[in-house]
Amino acid sequence: MRGQAPWICDNCGKKRESDVNHWAILIPETGAAVCILRIAKWDEGIAGCAGARHACGAECRNVLTERYFATGSFAIPKPAVVTYESRDVLDAALERARAVR
Repeated sequence: MRGQAPWICDNCGKKRESDVNHWAILIPETGAAVCILRIAKWDEGIAGCAGARHACGAECRNVLTERYFATGSFAIPKPAVVTYESRDVLDAALERARAVR
């Protein structure tokens, strides 16, 4: 359990400074054969549970939920690496699209 406040949104980094915020807690079920995610309204008692993630509002809650279901993790995905070969393919596709217009 986290021993000190303020809590921080795991998506945008905003600090939880008051109860007027619409914070939520996302708790993944470990060991399940499928991705199961429980979402709860803010509660100090469960905010420090192992594996819990904190969202400052609906937008951040949705981002974290989508990320979890897409990857099975809350980790921010690494951007795709564009190589020279793939860049050449993209450039050629753009040129063909411009020629069609």
